[in-house]
Amino acid sequence: MGWLRWGFAAVSPALIAVAVYFGASIAFNGSNNQCDTVFLVAGKCTEPWHTTAVDFIIYLSVAFVVTGLVLVPALIAPRFKKVISILGLLISLFITGGAFIASGWPDLLTLIYVTLFIGLCGVCFVWKIAGRIDNG
Repeated sequence: MGWLRWGFAAVSPALIAVAVYFGASIAFNGSNNQCDTVFLVAGKCTEPWHTTAVDFIIYLSVAFVVTGLVLVPALIAPRFKKVISILGLLISLFITGGAFIASGWPDLLTLIYVTLFIGLCGVCFVWKIAGRIDNG
């Protein structure tokens, strides 16, 4: 049964990322549908609340994806939980850092902070849990 857990640990980040993508798309479209036609400029909503709603959707999505990369595979895996959580943190930082460097968009710097905070919280949680287990 260990191979099944390793399989789920390998597939779970991708499944979580796809689920978060669809959830964020639905939430973004829902926020666009709430926009009054008076505030639509070239198909974009310019109401003051909309930028806050979009930022919230983005930050929440990043938090869920980082949790899916750091915490979920480490909890599913039968062994090496600490190593898997650190590897997930490094992968998530590599992805957000690469997006920041490639785009040069300064708002992505806050996504790196969110990734670092959520990822370190996940690693600390896994280290605490894995310390209580013999095969952690």
